[in-house]
Amino acid sequence: MDDRDRIVYLDITSWQGMSIGATHYYGKLRGYIGKEYKTVELEYTMTARDAARLNKIDRDPGFGDYFWAKGEKSSRFETEEKIEAVAIATYKAHYPDAIFLAVGDSGTGEPRRCIDGPDPIKAQMNELYARYEAERGKGWWEGRWGRYDAYNDEWQALKELAEAAR
Repeated sequence: MDDRDRIVYLDITSWQGMSIGATHYYGKLRGYIGKEYKTVELEYTMTARDAARLNKIDRDPGFGDYFWAKGEKSSRFETEEKIEAVAIATYKAHYPDAIFLAVGDSGTGEPRRCIDGPDPIKAQMNELYARYEAERGKGWWEGRWGRYDAYNDEWQALKELAEAAR
């Protein structure tokens, strides 16, 4: 097993601000199982309230109405927090060797906010992420690539520490 098997990334997207009327979020889990890269679109089972909300949003007099019903599946989440809750509850079923669930792009080695994983390493990852984001907010890494590399090295070391403690 290599590093890719240990961490799964939650990619949260939305069309809010880009598409008229967009009000929801989408979530995808991304990670490796062995050498295979796997993406899982997150869904939840709608309550009556969820169905009523989507029926109101999707109402289109020109094309007819679609009526969502309690118990149907949807990938349209009302909040990012709801996506995170579903991701935490399901990621290990899809990625059995995963240790951590982090929010962000799976294509980079930068520190990410960790929403599930063993403590105290999870707390250390989140502290590292907070420091990284604070420094990044100062104007990115122009002329400071050594600092960027140091954060990535520290992130990698924390993932290795978790693997050793497993």
